[in-house]
Amino acid sequence: MVEIIPEKEYEAKHCIGHESFFWDVYRLLSHCIASKAIAALEDGSSQRPLSTSVTINEKTEISKLLVSIAAYYRVKYDDGSWEHGFWLHEKFMGVGDLIEDTTDAGNVSKLGFREACNKIIHAERVHFDGEIHSITKAQYLTPLIHLYGEKGGKEWKATLDVVEFCRAAGNVIV
Repeated sequence: MVEIIPEKEYEAKHCIGHESFFWDVYRLLSHCIASKAIAALEDGSSQRPLSTSVTINEKTEISKLLVSIAAYYRVKYDDGSWEHGFWLHEKFMGVGDLIEDTTDAGNVSKLGFREACNKIIHAERVHFDGEIHSITKAQYLTPLIHLYGEKGGKEWKATLDVVEFCRAAGNVIV
């Protein structure tokens, strides 16, 4: 066997099509936006409400999409030498909030896109945010996700604004 070494360095990265990245961003945003609309369709006539089934499946799909988007960005652009990663980090510093030490919950900072990707990948617990529809009383997901983990012996919490995260991800240059 002969190892094939590409002539250009960018050809030596994982071959992940950018189309699938943008479809994942679209799907993630769609799930978060559709949840409330689906809860509004409830009419109380079903033993197992549609929104209950959808909410359970939404959580699974949203988690999968978050990890996929975060991993894609980290693999493709977070090598420290690509200028776009820094631009994206600086421009999109408002994709959520970060508490680096939950014992000091008053010390909240803005969560940048790159750090959001890190927190998604390293989260040990994921809590979804939800509300009850005012008319149908069905539960739906809001576009906020709470991520928890540990770094350097300190517990952290990141609250991710999925809409802003998708806005930043949509600006990734492929």
